[in-house]
Amino acid sequence: MDLLLPTIIPPSAASRDDRNNPWTNFRPYGIRRDRPLLASVQNDTEDTISRYAYQYDAVGRRTSVLTTGSVFGAGAYNLWGYNDRSELTSSKRYTGSQVPVPPNLPDPEVPAERRLYTYDTIGNRKDRTAGTGGSAMLYYCANNLNQYVTTDD
Repeated sequence: MDLLLPTIIPPSAASRDDRNNPWTNFRPYGIRRDRPLLASVQNDTEDTISRYAYQYDAVGRRTSVLTTGSVFGAGAYNLWGYNDRSELTSSKRYTGSQVPVPPNLPDPEVPAERRLYTYDTIGNRKDRTAGTGGSAMLYYCANNLNQYVTTDD
């Protein structure tokens, strides 16, 4: 991919000389060339344990992550949605090994991992719905100073 500038950052200087140790974990990071946004993170030993590949929209909001590697089993990805104030309004997980390019339809959704969020007019989160059917709703309760003091389901 033309926009990536691959960088390898070992987790600590102590493990730099011990690349054959199966417990050593090197993390290659990919940074976008056009702006300082994390493009990917990969955790390896002998095989890829986990890899997170991120995509962003034109204003720099993270719009998706593709998760692959042995810890995840089958590939899957999350798509995130935002309102016009850049507040996160949805997080939905789908099965599949590649994030679809709009207007292509996504793969089958994992309903249990769906999250929907709403906000008041000044940007405070009002509630979160988890899963399907609205039964797992969480309300954020603020005091007179506009501080969150409790959550209520």
